[in-house]
Amino acid sequence: MLSCFILDEESEKVKKKGHSDEAQTHEAQVVDFDNESLVWSDYLATNFHPKSVQIVEQYYHKNEYQPFDVYMCGKEVLQTYEAFCDWEDRIHHFAEECDNLQGFHVLMDTHDGFGGLSDMILKYLEEEFPRKGILTFGFTPADAPDSTPLARSTRIINSALSYDSASSCSSLFIPTSTRRGLWSGLGQAVEFDGLVYNNRAYQTSSILASALDTLSLQYRQDGDRSDIRELTHGLNIQGRKIASLSTSLPLRLHENGNLTDFFSQYTQCKPGLPWQSLTPHVGNDKIPLMQAVVLRGIAESKVKSDIDPRKLPHHFLGVKTRHELLQNFLAEKYPGSGFMVNCMDTAMKTAAPFPQIFNETVNKNGLMRSGSDLEKTRVDSVPVITSVQCTPEIQTLVDKLYTTAVKMNIKKHHRYIAGGLEEDDYSEVLENLKTLAKTYKMNSEALE
Repeated sequence: MLSCFILDEESEKVKKKGHSDEAQTHEAQVVDFDNESLVWSDYLATNFHPKSVQIVEQYYHKNEYQPFDVYMCGKEVLQTYEAFCDWEDRIHHFAEECDNLQGFHVLMDTHDGFGGLSDMILKYLEEEFPRKGILTFGFTPADAPDSTPLARSTRIINSALSYDSASSCSSLFIPTSTRRGLWSGLGQAVEFDGLVYNNRAYQTSSILASALDTLSLQYRQDGDRSDIRELTHGLNIQGRKIASLSTSLPLRLHENGNLTDFFSQYTQCKPGLPWQSLTPHVGNDKIPLMQAVVLRGIAESKVKSDIDPRKLPHHFLGVKTRHELLQNFLAEKYPGSGFMVNCMDTAMKTAAPFPQIFNETVNKNGLMRSGSDLEKTRVDSVPVITSVQCTPEIQTLVDKLYTTAVKMNIKKHHRYIAGGLEEDDYSEVLENLKTLAKTYKMNSEALE
């Protein structure tokens, strides 16, 4: 991420991040982040370049009298010439330092004013860097505003505007949340075997961050690596620019097990998949058109099975590498579907300030253990697998957003009208969402 925007109240917290790594580690060990952290920068362990942070000075964090909760507020932030030039200078500073600029990895909130701010940024990137990949992740937090009809309708209108803009201007747009559903109300939390977590941002953001860190590892690692444009262009099929994200945290591999037996259970007797969807309204029930899978933290020595080869599934016979094993698994599980596979040795580190949300069945290396008298232990690292899919199930996500957003009378939401959103503009956004949903429906009928 080249640049980030924060509301003014957080600025002093970010400026104080100039501690040494040792001091940060010590602080992380003694601070109760789960109960004491108020904003993301409280548990941030990264030192930012001075040009990578831009303060939104017009708004304050959690200000009840002037909230940053409406899409139009974000668009207003960059409408002044000075603010836009300042941000443009920061982007070009980092772009010009790149030896080989692949593209842009954009993280945006879709439920509040940051959606409108991101709209301005995405349109600029699309126009200024037309040949670069723009991979955008849209977040809705598990504790998003939903307690009143007004808060819920504001969240839905913001989401409709954000989804339309992000899917139009990005090379690939991936909505994410730890909630299974979003529109008529916040759905149940996604469940992971091996995790016990609540809906506070400190814990849910760690789950989302682990998926993004694993997925992006394929184009962030040194040496022979993929390009962000391979991912965005490979999954953007005939203009279907919304994809789903799934992950395992951790990969439920037993400490005495192996990868061949692990994947065999999902092609023989065990229903489902080794990952859970982090895209609302997507259940991984249909065959995707294309997917990219990244496996990390499992050594090649863990591939070989101890079972008699005659009892192994035919597609795993003679397999010697993680890459080949994963390819064969996807080809068997999703016949006719395209896929890209990457395998990395590096496990994901879960040292502080990563929350200890793992239960007693997870050992310190992130592998599963069994027994009747287990004690919870500190988990230092975990193996993870992620999957990004261009799937027909996106139709359900967009369809449900459209059918909920179309019920909103935009003329009754005066802050949008005052911010410059006209009734015809909102109608056009709804029509775009309706058309977008149909592109996935056509594909769904073809596969059935």
